[in-house]
Amino acid sequence: MRRLFAQFLVLLLIVPAVGSAQKFSEFTEFYRSVRVNGLEQLVFAYPSTDPLRDPSAYGVKRDSAGRPVMVMRFYFGNPHTRGLWTYMRIQYLTSSEAGTTLQRRTFHAPNNAPMQVGYAYGEEALFRANGEIIRYAQLDREDNLLGKVPIVTACRYRYTAPTSVIQEWRFESGKLHWVANNYPDSSQRFLEHAPDGAYFRTLTMDERGQVAQESLLGIDKRPFAYQAGVYAVRYVRDTVGQITSLSYIGADGAPTADTSGISTIQFEYDDWGREVVWKAFGLDEKPHGGSSDGAARIVRQYSSFDGSLEKEEIYNAEGARVGGE
Repeated sequence: MRRLFAQFLVLLLIVPAVGSAQKFSEFTEFYRSVRVNGLEQLVFAYPSTDPLRDPSAYGVKRDSAGRPVMVMRFYFGNPHTRGLWTYMRIQYLTSSEAGTTLQRRTFHAPNNAPMQVGYAYGEEALFRANGEIIRYAQLDREDNLLGKVPIVTACRYRYTAPTSVIQEWRFESGKLHWVANNYPDSSQRFLEHAPDGAYFRTLTMDERGQVAQESLLGIDKRPFAYQAGVYAVRYVRDTVGQITSLSYIGADGAPTADTSGISTIQFEYDDWGREVVWKAFGLDEKPHGGSSDGAARIVRQYSSFDGSLEKEEIYNAEGARVGGE
């Protein structure tokens, strides 16, 4: 879970028409961070004021409606070839009759060829005109729904209230599957891993449309635990949607702790959106170490040159260093 958040920065890069290479000079809008949130919305954060000097800068192009249609990642002004892919193309298919818009994001290599990430060559999300998400699915090389793979790669959303939605994962055939954590970029839109046997995930949004709480339901639509005693996860987010605090909630709606005794985890980020501090606390609001390594605080330092993880220090609840590199 801690490692997941340290790598939560999603490498989203987009490509234009095949055979048309993009140049740094063609972009005027740059960010240090590009992510996909829990409702499949692209989130651009930390504007880059000097992208030629940044080891990782995301160039963004938009259409006349202001929607992003291309994102390209640069390395000191050159196309960045490291990571899961180099480009991503974003297309919008609108149906006025149905009142929906399909956002399709496809992955590409430096030479503009389609690129496979995990099992998929792309992904798409269908939205209503009011912004509500209807479904998410992964795509094959021909932009068809991904099938004949050993994992479930699509989910549907049902709103039970303006700020509450239920996510359910289904096979290509439509058969219900327990909640999956399968995304091409290998990172999750949610912090907590859903255990097998949970068939529905309920999301509650705040006034900004960000996921403020999540919980699970079994096939019988009754509450399903993430782990012993934990039935919900509550989030506090910063202005760009990054999670700054998460708290575990019990079946009675009151704060609880996980099996290692941790009740709350707090996160701090640098100007690139990278996690630099991870801190864990018990129900008494005092530092509390995990059961596996005793870690109550982790401090990370990144290279000022290329942004790679340079140093990690692990401390226990008493403040003594117990690990790291």
